[in-house]
Amino acid sequence: MRDIVKDYLDGLIPRRAFMKRMSQAGFGVAAAASALKSLEPLARAQSGRGARGQAQTSADSSAGSLTKPFEGTGGELLAEQLRAAGVKFLFLGNGSGLGSLCDALLDRPDMQIILAIHEDHCVSIADGYSKASGKPGFVMFSRVGTPHATANMYNAMKDRSSLIITSDHAESDREGRDGLEDIDDWLETVEQFTKFRWVVPGMDHESFQTGHHDAGRSDLSALPARHPL
Repeated sequence: MRDIVKDYLDGLIPRRAFMKRMSQAGFGVAAAASALKSLEPLARAQSGRGARGQAQTSADSSAGSLTKPFEGTGGELLAEQLRAAGVKFLFLGNGSGLGSLCDALLDRPDMQIILAIHEDHCVSIADGYSKASGKPGFVMFSRVGTPHATANMYNAMKDRSSLIITSDHAESDREGRDGLEDIDDWLETVEQFTKFRWVVPGMDHESFQTGHHDAGRSDLSALPARHPL
């Protein structure tokens, strides 16, 4: 998806080609149209750069107004991304890998933790929230509990609920070493129940765009336990 977005913002493909490539990548029409709409301000702001023109223009300031600089821990960065996406409730497991996020929420009283004692419970509670509110439910737990959560991930898939399910992941410098609480491919364990799956270095809005507008399966992202900011 990032290559498609980059090509569109650089002026290398028109709107129709953007929609076509998004469809080929597995996105539904509603999700692709929503993504395109969210990119239009950036496309206008960058109209004076790249293939749309080489000169730096005042559009740079317009693009800057769409972003918010932030410095903090990984947990604080994730909390700010979730807040920007409109998340009010976080359905969390009680694993130690979530400590940084929980600490960050102490200073953000507009965001509330709903704590569950089992990963499968996290998913079922978020599933109910999604059904009642019509909004994506955000879930996070420790990676070793991911297989536990697949039962209710299956139920959410069958009910066409929109869930964003995340877990911590092995430290970036230890990945692939068959270390403690790690396997070669965590994403394979949830492939049948999810629409999209990522192991990502940071959090962005892709999950919320697809989770909200292309209901039917959950999205799962795995975030490294340590990420330099």
